[in-house]
Amino acid sequence: MRKFFLRSYFQKRVLRGIVDIPYVEIVLTTKCTLRCEHCCNLMQYFTPKAQYVGTLENIIESLEQLCSKVSSINRLRLIGGEPFLFKDLPQLLDYIESQKKILTYDILSNGSIDIKEPILQRMKKSKKIRKVSISDYSHVPNIRLKQESIFKNLKKYRIPFSFLKGGTWHRLERIHKRGRSKEQIIANYLSCRASCVSLIGGGGGAK
Repeated sequence: MRKFFLRSYFQKRVLRGIVDIPYVEIVLTTKCTLRCEHCCNLMQYFTPKAQYVGTLENIIESLEQLCSKVSSINRLRLIGGEPFLFKDLPQLLDYIESQKKILTYDILSNGSIDIKEPILQRMKKSKKIRKVSISDYSHVPNIRLKQESIFKNLKKYRIPFSFLKGGTWHRLERIHKRGRSKEQIIANYLSCRASCVSLIGGGGGAK
């Protein structure tokens, strides 16, 4: 019933010329504290000398352009790499908090580094944060100890969080040239059934 209601609700809004984005991801950086062979965001293909690091200005510019074309973004997810490596994250959270069209946000982390005090303070005061999602790497001893410290701080500041325990790793196809034409690449992209949309780029650079 809920899915039917939401589909009907969004269909009616589209007919009225209203565009709502249910979910979008922003890649803040490809820098990561881990090197997972089958990372679904393909971070394993970025060499240490060719990392993408977004700038605060260009990420805000991308969000401004997006918001200028839509009525709302229901859920904005901040991802990496490891998003807590993004040095301007406190200022970005301030910006998100000030934007009426961005309704909620969450952050996806691998839980391998402590969350800095300015970020904890902002998330504590936030009226838009859904949660901090921590991926399950508890089988790695050093990360498990760090995650326990992170959970303790999140509880201390009463910041909602979830531990993505029991997830399934999938072996992804390796990236290689398949000799597809531009039209075939477009057709392949349009046939993708993934429910998420990631935004990366917009003026960042290799760092």
